[in-house]
Amino acid sequence: MTEASLVRWRLGLCAAVAAFLALIRLGQRPLLDAEARYALIGYEMLRSGDWIQPRLNSFPYYEKPPLLYWAIELSYRAFGVNEFAARLPSALAHVGTTVLVFSLAHVLLGRRSATFAGLIYATAVGPSIYARFCFTDGLLVFWLMLSLLGLALTARGKGGWVLFYLGAAGAGLTKGFVGLVFPLATVVAYVMIARDRAIIARLHPGRGALVLLGLFLPWHVILAARDPAFLHFYVVNEHVYRFLNVREPIDYVPLSIAGFWGGTLFWFLPWSLFLPGALFRSREVLASLMLPLIWSAIVIGFFSLAGSRLERYGLPALPALAVVVAGYWGALAEHPRRTTAMILPPLAVIALGLGLMWLTVLTPPTGVFTSLAAALDGHYREHPEEARLFTREAVRVARPFSFLLLGLGMTTSLAAYARRARLGFLLSIAFLVPLVYVVDGATGLLSPTRSQRDAAEIINRQWEDGARVVVGGLYDNAMSVTFYTRRPTYILDRNSTDLAFGFRQAAGSPLTLTRAQLDEYWRSPGRIFLLTELRPFPDQAFVLLDRPTYALLTNRPPATSSAERAR
Repeated sequence: MTEASLVRWRLGLCAAVAAFLALIRLGQRPLLDAEARYALIGYEMLRSGDWIQPRLNSFPYYEKPPLLYWAIELSYRAFGVNEFAARLPSALAHVGTTVLVFSLAHVLLGRRSATFAGLIYATAVGPSIYARFCFTDGLLVFWLMLSLLGLALTARGKGGWVLFYLGAAGAGLTKGFVGLVFPLATVVAYVMIARDRAIIARLHPGRGALVLLGLFLPWHVILAARDPAFLHFYVVNEHVYRFLNVREPIDYVPLSIAGFWGGTLFWFLPWSLFLPGALFRSREVLASLMLPLIWSAIVIGFFSLAGSRLERYGLPALPALAVVVAGYWGALAEHPRRTTAMILPPLAVIALGLGLMWLTVLTPPTGVFTSLAAALDGHYREHPEEARLFTREAVRVARPFSFLLLGLGMTTSLAAYARRARLGFLLSIAFLVPLVYVVDGATGLLSPTRSQRDAAEIINRQWEDGARVVVGGLYDNAMSVTFYTRRPTYILDRNSTDLAFGFRQAAGSPLTLTRAQLDEYWRSPGRIFLLTELRPFPDQAFVLLDRPTYALLTNRPPATSSAERAR
């Protein structure tokens, strides 16, 4: 087999593992409330044909640039409006990022380490989980990684400057100015540390600016011309004020710096256990990893300074860290040796498996799981009572998870003692694939409390002309009902932080109801479907669905006999 064929084969293996983890059962789990936000905007673009002005339930929504919405809209055209199509851009971004991680490691370290890097990124907890959600993070990481690869190629004198600017523009169109900050800050830091001022000329800043601004600016300019309120909200409120944690409204609970660092290490498990060994290697080896080290330090440092840091903001650092850890594994494979840094991580996995088994098998669920859920999901920091509901269900998944951890730790520790680095790595991958599969099963437990697909199915079955769907609680926690019913949703008392700006821009919208209007509609002959978190229920309410976090009510006797009348 030729060298080129071997590289292609290894690259295909990494891509296949990433694709399996990202695509398997991708469309089975209902969309959660936060996912439905992006899925809905893509649907409204498909329905209206307007690719410029993002709208959520007909209200202007300018918090994010449009690239994810465009990708979702194209996915809908190809596969229909469903969960699989909504999540497909994130899944494909995970596969693409894995390919880029392999390519970056190949440029910096060579073929053997490239395979390690691709598989490390493909199987890390955070990337493989977020690949299965309809969020902006996966697409952002893909474009940022493309920019870093272009910078690495430029630093090695192999061209690549177009990729640098193309990646920065794509990242900017995915999540705003932060997509431009990381690539440009990395260049500045690299010039200062490596004393390589010649790279600036190799990046062709004049032509590069034309590429970057030519891709990044048009959407911003067109929307600013269409809606003069866009620029102040988007630039000041969503970038400056968000960084300072004074945006209006503050609809999240930020993490502490320690919580953010801990969350980033968690998302990089199990490979973060090898970071100490990778970082304390000789200076000669680390010199080839200067760019990924600078990149990861800038990402983590930037969000450490931000007041609005959330648990997933460290994800753009993980591809670069995968390359760093891959260099360590490559060295171990070339020169087998039994080191403390090689043996301790499997022992830590064994200890974690035993601890998890003790918590789940020998004792009832404790506050440990609730605290972990809150640390890794901002929704549960805002709604701690829901975290307790989730952890009571998740304990069932934690039991098989603990056995898999024990298997991973014991087999890889034996390989470490035998100085079989490649075998230990292959065993890690073999156990990580089912581990990620089990974790994905745990995310399915979120559906009863954080998705309204079941409620929407009832509404669609009972629908009649003139009916209305009304959300009587926080609309941000009920957006999936709009996605699954494909009908405009009325919002009581303008109760939505996501749409605070949209309400001001569409002040006369008939989709906002006062309490008096709802009471009037409730007594009218027309059918009302009310999603509410509040009790007691209105008079003459018939319960169609009762969940721990919401209930679906109607004001007229339901067509089916299974619903019971509320007392």
